[in-house]
Amino acid sequence: MITGYETHQLSWGYIIKRARFINIDLISALSRIIKEQDQKTIDLYEGENEYEMDFKIEGRIILNIWKLLRSEASLYSYTFENMMFHILHKRVPKYDDEMLSSWERFDPEQLDLFGRNSELARLFGIQFYEVISRGSQFRVESMMLRLAKSQNYVSLSPSVRQRARMRSGEYIPLSLYPSIIMAYNYCFTTCLGRVLQSQDNEDSYEFGCSVLPHPTLSELARLEDHLTFSPGGIAFLKASVRKGILPEMLHKILDTRVMVKRSMKLYRDDNILKRTLHARQLGLKLIANVTYGYTSANFSGRMPCIEVGDSVVSKGRETLERCIKLIESHPSWNGRGRTKEEAFNIGDEMAKAVTLDNPKPVKLKFEKVYMGCILQTKKRYVGYMYESRDQSDPIYDAKGIETVRRDGCPAVAKILEKSLRILFETKDVTKVRTYVQRQFHKILSGKIPLQDLTFAKEFRGLKGYRPGACVPSLELTRRLMKKDRMNVPRIGQRVPYIIIYGEPGRPLIQSVRSPQEVMESGLRPNSTYYVSKVIGPPLDRCFSLLGVDIHSWYNDLPRDLSPVLQD
Repeated sequence: MITGYETHQLSWGYIIKRARFINIDLISALSRIIKEQDQKTIDLYEGENEYEMDFKIEGRIILNIWKLLRSEASLYSYTFENMMFHILHKRVPKYDDEMLSSWERFDPEQLDLFGRNSELARLFGIQFYEVISRGSQFRVESMMLRLAKSQNYVSLSPSVRQRARMRSGEYIPLSLYPSIIMAYNYCFTTCLGRVLQSQDNEDSYEFGCSVLPHPTLSELARLEDHLTFSPGGIAFLKASVRKGILPEMLHKILDTRVMVKRSMKLYRDDNILKRTLHARQLGLKLIANVTYGYTSANFSGRMPCIEVGDSVVSKGRETLERCIKLIESHPSWNGRGRTKEEAFNIGDEMAKAVTLDNPKPVKLKFEKVYMGCILQTKKRYVGYMYESRDQSDPIYDAKGIETVRRDGCPAVAKILEKSLRILFETKDVTKVRTYVQRQFHKILSGKIPLQDLTFAKEFRGLKGYRPGACVPSLELTRRLMKKDRMNVPRIGQRVPYIIIYGEPGRPLIQSVRSPQEVMESGLRPNSTYYVSKVIGPPLDRCFSLLGVDIHSWYNDLPRDLSPVLQD
């Protein structure tokens, strides 16, 4: 196994390139397979894609640590210095390579990458590196095919043309999918498709990427009492006739997860075993949540079947609509001015009533009560959360808004979260206004750290953008390459940049600078742009629901804060 923080341009990649420069084939020397040196190995980095290509060493697993950390830590930047601060809680400046190598030897148990990935590989039945390199479809298929083989099923392998011809989905994905699949026996092996909508004189009818032979009238009559239909008119066999592979697999997965979580409570003092069990239950949870996606991945799926995928989604929608109607039919459950205790009692009653209204294992879980919340749009809300009756202090809980997103700068998340906390705690918009105007004043006065004004967007590669695209990360990369042609970010790496002041009329893309350029040249961030275009709109999206105009708060600031234009 070969590891490095950035194995392409630094560490191993740098050493291999230097060795190649003096005609030493280090890749063959590191390989565990002895073979004659071929031209392809020597020219691996040459060509137009040399900035985007990883090297491969036969017989070795190569782990690019910064890529692994992308899925472990949600940060604005994945530079070595930033990861040191957020994971090991140490602030380190940008030292030379010799000093960096001494800090790179971190404790392998800090993130438990090797232990957890080994456990997931054992759980899914795939190789260690496939846990890192392959997606959710590969994991689902690995478990599903083992179960299907025991029942003599063979999976379909559709071509790209067959996937393209398959009809598109008709319903918007929601949730509840594992429970829906189990409750209604939805599966490839139980689905008869649109059998009643097809013409009797046809020999076959469309089914996913393939076709099914049309049953005779006598066969349909014999199955009449053994079929269920999804809201979209798709026919499925009942579990009494044939138990589906997917429902059976999900039952085993979720039952095993319950058993594993029970074991975690029994061995809570054994940290090593507890960490292993946690990795196992997390893998089981993830595989259950992505099983639906395997059935409906009609663009790049390995075995998509829109009849199964649409049935799961439409039944989930129908279930939620019945839940809403049931709740709205009880006037005592609706109203304002409830205490926390009353809210928990109502929540328990709702959960019990909805659970009884659905087949097992569909169950409505009562999770939390909000006391103080803002519902912005679907999947975008924030509030003070209580998870139990005896909880005294609320927990700030945000979904989908800028405080939990990384496509802005840190100042947006900090100012928005603090403003919402003040609102929820004091119920006083005047105090929110005082705080927001104070922060605007600090930004316009240049008294805010550069780090809080730094954007960090993912780089898609030199050829990952359309011609003429005005993308800050691409513009900055091209400028840095003029000084050092090797200074190219990896695909997926976040490129930090700051917007500075420029002459009137100059395109905004020409005002993009790296943090290092801003510090070395004494440039000033465009504070007016940050306040009016970056920080103001997210605040306005939340507080406009209360009748507040954030832009008027900005316009009411004293005019003695006019910034000095610099380039």
